[in-house]
Amino acid sequence: MNLYQLSDCMKQAEDALNDGATPEEVAEAIAAIELDFKQKAVNIAYFLRNLSGFIDSVKAEEARLSAKRKQYEAHIDRLKQYLSEGMKSSEITKADDGVISVSYGKPKPLLVISDESCIPEKYLSIKVSSSVDKKALLSDLKNGEQVEGASVGESKPSITIK
Repeated sequence: MNLYQLSDCMKQAEDALNDGATPEEVAEAIAAIELDFKQKAVNIAYFLRNLSGFIDSVKAEEARLSAKRKQYEAHIDRLKQYLSEGMKSSEITKADDGVISVSYGKPKPLLVISDESCIPEKYLSIKVSSSVDKKALLSDLKNGEQVEGASVGESKPSITIK
């Protein structure tokens, strides 16, 4: 039986008391259902713990692969720099073997800003942004203030597994 079915059985046992079943019969049924429900809850908790461990191992593997990727990217950058310097110094601008080709292009202009405060205003772009002070808004709503466009809701219930 799953948790939903056990919950339904619990409700049916409570309804049986209203339908004339003896309190002893209902108590025995509820105790059996509670035992099954608690065992299911514990089994789910074990499963959640296993999943958490799996997630930790996946995160560790992601970190390992990310570090490996960064090594390869740095190696590519070094090889490109090596090739660029070699083509520049030998004044060879193209190399082609019919399958792959390499070409050397002259550097393009690049903007370097050393002190942004010295840049004239005509080059500045002003951006304005706003955000909601969620803590203050929640506090005011809890204190009974009515704010159009906002209300107090409920978060998900929490489950703690130790």
